[in-house]
Amino acid sequence: MTSPLFCPLEPAWGDVATWFAGFASVAAVVVALYLARHADKPKAEAWLADMIFSDDWDVTVFSYQMTNLGTHPIRISGCSVRLVGIAKWKMKYSACVANNWQHGANSPIPCVIQRGETFRYGTPVRPFIPFFAKSRLPGWLLVHFVRASVDTPWGPVRCKISRDMKKTWRTEIAEYRAAPHPPEE
Repeated sequence: MTSPLFCPLEPAWGDVATWFAGFASVAAVVVALYLARHADKPKAEAWLADMIFSDDWDVTVFSYQMTNLGTHPIRISGCSVRLVGIAKWKMKYSACVANNWQHGANSPIPCVIQRGETFRYGTPVRPFIPFFAKSRLPGWLLVHFVRASVDTPWGPVRCKISRDMKKTWRTEIAEYRAAPHPPEE
């Protein structure tokens, strides 16, 4: 009977069960870290909309809306529109601070929304159009850098912006730039 040759350069790979247990341990750690990171994070969906608050008005308002989809309550501290550039510079227009419009359909700011509740905040005009029109970017490019969000302690919840709304913004920015304005002091 011959004994196997001992070769110090050849690795000893071990049995299959040991390798399987090692891979399973690594996978368990990755899943545990993922679940720990996402467990207490609030889940919400936000969007921008043009809406009419009541039938007796002839005014369409610009409305931020956010629905709490998670299990934890979410505290909302404000809502804003940002112009985010390629070089990570930001111009922020805080709608709720600059235009604190009191209306019965508006949610108060700050507020806490529970699971399934929807936060709504509308402004009667789009005051940020002159703010963004001061940028030197052309209107068709400018709207691609606009981000709207509802602010929470966990960070901003980004609002979905439809293509129709961006098209309306391009038109409004062009109209604002074409109109004569008094010089600023």
